[in-house]
Amino acid sequence: SNYAECDRGSSAATATATATATATATQVYQDLVGFLKSPNRPDLRLEATKAVLQCVTDRDQSLALVDHGVLKPLLSIISMGTSSTADQSIQDAAWNALQALLSWTSWEPPVVVDALLQEHVVPRLVEVVMDCPCPPPKVASDTASDTVSDTVSDNNNNNNDNGFTNRLVDASLAVLANVTRTSEGALELVGTTLPQEAVYNQQSNNDND
Repeated sequence: SNYAECDRGSSAATATATATATATATQVYQDLVGFLKSPNRPDLRLEATKAVLQCVTDRDQSLALVDHGVLKPLLSIISMGTSSTADQSIQDAAWNALQALLSWTSWEPPVVVDALLQEHVVPRLVEVVMDCPCPPPKVASDTASDTVSDTVSDNNNNNNDNGFTNRLVDASLAVLANVTRTSEGALELVGTTLPQEAVYNQQSNNDND
């Protein structure tokens, strides 16, 4: 009977420890999502996106974050990063958010893609791509000195607004490519976000001619 009582006591202690750990993890996820939403605290948002990036390689932690609503504030941060008034903290946070989405949308099966579609990821990222200003066209150089100068200029662009814009657009397009691997994502792109360019709309117009 003593052994039975010890077993029951051990089971109860284990259950209590598990419940405590679960409650603690839940609070951590809730706090992290709250930090991502912090108004007027770009520094706090940046640190929160760094914490999210540390979780992307852990499937259980990532899914827990998704379940606690991490996707919507991440998309909001990405949109904020395209603003002409965005400071370095917001730009860095937007980049981190895109890297997290890029990792999650590469999963198979695409469980996070389904959740992202519910948060209207396609129109939001299309808006990011369309709103970003295009960099000025490059002018062909006729001399070696011009070529060296252009190379130095291109390297410097990685640290200015044009360089960030290029990276932001490229990452947004990469996420869109992952999202549109599913039929739902593809339909969202061509049938809802870009209705005038949708394949079935074009076919319908041709039939009416």
